[in-house]
Amino acid sequence: KQWYQRRVRVLTENSSVFYHLLEECKYENHDLSDFEPDAVIVFIALMMYKDQEVDLYFEPQLFRDINKMSVAFEVKWLENKCREWMASKINTVKCIEEKVF
Repeated sequence: KQWYQRRVRVLTENSSVFYHLLEECKYENHDLSDFEPDAVIVFIALMMYKDQEVDLYFEPQLFRDINKMSVAFEVKWLENKCREWMASKINTVKCIEEKVF
C-alpha cells in the first residue's frame, strides 16, 4: 500500500490530470496501453526523479510517447524538457539522415 501511495503522490504532484483522475475521481488505475510500455516506465521514472539533476536522454523511439504523455497529462516541466531535448537534437543535426528518427 505504501508503494501505491508513493506512486500516486508522484503522479498527482506532477500532473493536474492525474490529480483529477486519482484524487478527485478516485480512479485506481488508468489505461496507458496506447503508449509503449518502456515509454510509460521512463515517464513515471522521470517524474519520480525530477528533483535530481538527471541528464535527460530519450531513445528516439520512446521520445514520441514520452512527449505525448507529458502533453496529455499536463506535466509542464517534462513538456519543456522534451522541447529542449528536441531543440538540441535539431541543432546538432549534420545531415538529412540524422533528421529522421
